[in-house]
Amino acid sequence: MNEKIKLRQHIPNFSDFDPQEWEVDTISELFDLDWVKFFTKDFDGLPFYRFSQKKHGNKYTLIAEWKNQKEHKWWVVGYLSRKIELPKFLGAATEGEVLK
Repeated sequence: MNEKIKLRQHIPNFSDFDPQEWEVDTISELFDLDWVKFFTKDFDGLPFYRFSQKKHGNKYTLIAEWKNQKEHKWWVVGYLSRKIELPKFLGAATEGEVLK
């Protein structure tokens, strides 16, 4: 049996809200969470590109990315309890591209 995926919501430090936490069995269930689905909408005129992850201490960050041919924006959605099957976040230059 696979270990559950735990997600702790990223809330910026200046906020007075406490982050929510979820526990799911699959990546599909993770992507079905309302908090995660919220990030699949277009952002600032950019289409949603993908979710990716990056190691952060002993956890992984779940990152939403929006991208077109000229711009690339991203936001930390939350903190994962373990690595899952997602692309590695490479920052503004993904897949060997250098965006101007």
